[in-house]
Amino acid sequence: MGTKERNLSIDIIKFLAVLLITNSHMDKLYGNYNIFATGGAIGDVLFFFCSGYTLFLGSLGRFDFWYKKRIRRIYPSVIALSIMGTFFWDFHRDILYIITYGGEWFVSCIMIYYVLLYFIRRYALNNLRLIFGITFISSLIWYFFFYTDKYTISIYKWTYIKWCFYFLNMLLGAAVGLYESKHGYLINKSHSKYNRTWMNIIFMLICTTLFYGLQIIGKNNPAWAYWQIFTIIPLFGINWFFYLICCGQWVKKVFNHPQISWGIMAIGGLCLEIYLVQPYLFTTKMNNIFPLNLLIMFLIILPFAWLCRSIGRLFQQTFSSEEGYNWREILKIV
Repeated sequence: MGTKERNLSIDIIKFLAVLLITNSHMDKLYGNYNIFATGGAIGDVLFFFCSGYTLFLGSLGRFDFWYKKRIRRIYPSVIALSIMGTFFWDFHRDILYIITYGGEWFVSCIMIYYVLLYFIRRYALNNLRLIFGITFISSLIWYFFFYTDKYTISIYKWTYIKWCFYFLNMLLGAAVGLYESKHGYLINKSHSKYNRTWMNIIFMLICTTLFYGLQIIGKNNPAWAYWQIFTIIPLFGINWFFYLICCGQWVKKVFNHPQISWGIMAIGGLCLEIYLVQPYLFTTKMNNIFPLNLLIMFLIILPFAWLCRSIGRLFQQTFSSEEGYNWREILKIV
């Protein structure tokens, strides 16, 4: 698909998601200012929104063929990470570990989502609202009756319950993509709701304040931590208004600058690999030049992410039925 046919808003959202997720993992690099190492939950829902949006627009076909494409996109990079780990970071993993834990929670989570979304699209495409409602109510039941760490652990940390919240945002992306493809908004974002930029920014800031405000109150007052479940509502708002902002006419102006558009698409396209390699690259050795260390660290991550994807593509082509290697495809950045 050419640049003119791309949904530019999705590229920008993926770019912002990468920045937010990476920033949330930089707590040690912030030193005494680690309160600003945040945004991971927002970045996650933005990414899952984009995944749901694009997955429901492509062809479907048989499940094994369709799921194989998902595996071919994700697992070559996961395997490449393990190869890089052997040479750069001195860790060694067997194949069972690579398949189950090689991409941390994110890869396991999204591979499960793919299965669910395939069958939803195949058999329940006209019932997305019902499925969304059932998933939302199931999340509340899980939280109020079975989740045991309401008062001590944030639901967006190392918990399985957040998988439900992220799946809800993936369903939201699927619903938006389907609606826009039917009404002709997919490429040309001329509808008025996409161009109320300042109003959308204000609503997004209100939702962001509510999202963080509820968490801060709960952290300082354990009795209020019980109500952290309701942060998922402003999180939906953040996701939706973020999308509307990125669909505004200003997007076209941004993409009139080739260097900016190239950078956004390159970083957004490396989102998986940036997530995979970053834990092994973070260092506190540059903390004395804070906040410049944050930018330098991100610039260090980018070539390693590109190398991870390139090795993954090399691995993928090695075991394909085609003869030789397409080096341009292996090494391309965008």
